[in-house]
Formats: sequence, structure tokens, C-alpha cells
Amino acid sequence: MASADPALTPAALWTFRLSRERPWRLALLGAGVGIAFFLTWLAALAIQSPAGASRWNAIPFWGPESWWEATLRAVLLGYTLVLPAAGLRHAAYQVAALAPVLPPRPGAVEEALARTLAVGRGALRAAGALVTFVLLPLGVLSDPRALGSFPAGGMVWLSFFGWLIGRALYTHLHVARAFSALGARELRIDLFDLAPLAPIARWGLRVTLLWAIWFSLMALFWVGPGPAAWLNALGLVPLLVIALAALVVPMRGVRGRIRAVKRQELERSERELRIERERLFAPEGSGESPRLANLAAYRALVADVREWPLDVSTLSRFALYVALGVGSWVGAALVERLVSLALAR
Repeated sequence: MASADPALTPAALWTFRLSRERPWRLALLGAGVGIAFFLTWLAALAIQSPAGASRWNAIPFWGPESWWEATLRAVLLGYTLVLPAAGLRHAAYQVAALAPVLPPRPGAVEEALARTLAVGRGALRAAGALVTFVLLPLGVLSDPRALGSFPAGGMVWLSFFGWLIGRALYTHLHVARAFSALGARELRIDLFDLAPLAPIARWGLRVTLLWAIWFSLMALFWVGPGPAAWLNALGLVPLLVIALAALVVPMRGVRGRIRAVKRQELERSERELRIERERLFAPEGSGESPRLANLAAYRALVADVREWPLDVSTLSRFALYVALGVGSWVGAALVERLVSLALAR
């Protein structure tokens, strides 16, 4: 059952369905969308200025409507488009890896896969529309340069970009909640062997890395002249929120199960300890009770069991991924300040 094929499980996300059998299709799709945007940008410039080649020579390297900005927009569109499907593909493999702790019944892995991958179309549309509604005024107010000399094109880009961000956020939130529900209801818990629960943390780490890369790309928008240091600082807030949610939300369910099982074992050991204590001090007691010592040792072992199935390696990788995103924004702010100082001289 651990070899369940995620390609056999239906999903609403069309990019995931496209890449079921051939993951490289995701890379081709993202590259194609980025190239299409870049060509559209060049075509729009050509329409605005029939001068042709002279128009290309006038395009700056930095700043609004520059080669740098257009390239970043193209890369971000392609990356954001494939971002939710990448999270779904990794989730499918991690659900299959949980087979040893799923209920021993036929079809348990397939049922878990179906619940994890079944992202609702209506919810995807609502999430895309909501983020678009928020991003349009925020993008214009925070940086009016986003619209450039062709406001209609800037509005279209912001709308499409917000739509893709909303779909990616909701998809990963859906998977995180599905893992949490799976851990709360389905997974079997062995307090002295939490290693089989590691796939949940592995999915959270992968999503953290995916979003750290996304924020690193966003930070590159402000590499260059311009007063955008406060935008760099503001961008750290959603990065940290998404990273913490990606790690914590999927494990909330299994953490609750671990706490419940741990509490039951502690209560049972304490009951047995009280019984053995009464026997030890009873008038007819022998004064010796090996079982009492064993029960005390067992209770101490149970009390030391960690409630979050995380180890040092997982936490170290999580910190490294978050540092990647934070470092990119701090680095972008530093480079921006240096470039601005150099141009001011």
C-alpha cells in the first residue's frame, strides 16, 4: 500500500493533473508562462513606440519598466503558477510514506490521498479573487511604479499575480489541514517511535523552502535604486507567518494525538504505581517491589516523550530555509541602499 500512485487520485488543480506522470511538465509550464509574459511585454512596448530598435535601447536596466523588472515578473508568474502543484506532488508522496501508521485496512492510503489532494474548485476561485482584491490596491498604494506607463497592463499583471498567489496559499493551507486531520483521526501513535510520523514534517519543510524561494524572488524587485527599504522590512512578516504555518498547522492533529496517548499512558502508570505502593506498605507486604521500580522508570520514559514529532535536524533545516528568505530581503535592502548611494554621488 505504500506504493500508492498519486497519479490515480483525482485533484481539482489542473497543474497537478498535468504533471501527474511527468513532473518535468511543471518546469516547462512555468518557463512557458514566463516567456509568454516577457514576449507580451516586448510586444506592448513595440506597440507603444513604433520606433523599433531605438525603443529597446532606451529601456533601462533598473527601475520601472526595466529589463530587470520584466524578467522578475516573468519568473515570478511562472514560479507562482507551478507552486501549488509542487506542494501537492510532495504531499502525495508523503501521504504514501505514512502507510505504516495508517489503519491496516484496504484502501487506507488511497482514501488519505483523496482527502489530501481534493482541493475544491470553488475555494480556489474564492481564494484567488480575495488575494487579487487585496493585492490590487496594496500594490498600487505601496509602489505606484507597479502600473508603469501602461496602467491597464499593470492592472492585468497584478490581478493575475494575485489570483495565482491566492490559489497557491489556499492549496497549501488545504494540504496542511488535511495532514492535521489525518494525524488527529487516522494515524497510529507509538510514543517510543515517532519516526514514522516524520513525513508530515517533511512536507512542511518542503513548503517552507518553496515559499522561501518565492520571497527571495520577490526581494529582487528592490535590488536597485529607490526608497523601498520599508517594503523589505514589511515583506518579512508574511514570510515568517507562512513558514510557521507550514510547519505547525500540519502537525497540530498528530500533536494532539500524541498528547492524548501520552496522558493515557501516564494515568495508567500512575494507577498502577498507586496499587504497587499500597502493596508495598501493606502489613503483609514483603518490603520489596521490583514492579514498582519498573513502573516508575516507565512513567519517566513516557513523561520525556516529546509532543511535537520534530527532531534537531528538522528544526535546523527549517531555520536554514527561513534564513534563506530573510537573508534575501535583508540583502536586497542593503544592495538597494548601496546602489542609491552610488547613484547619488
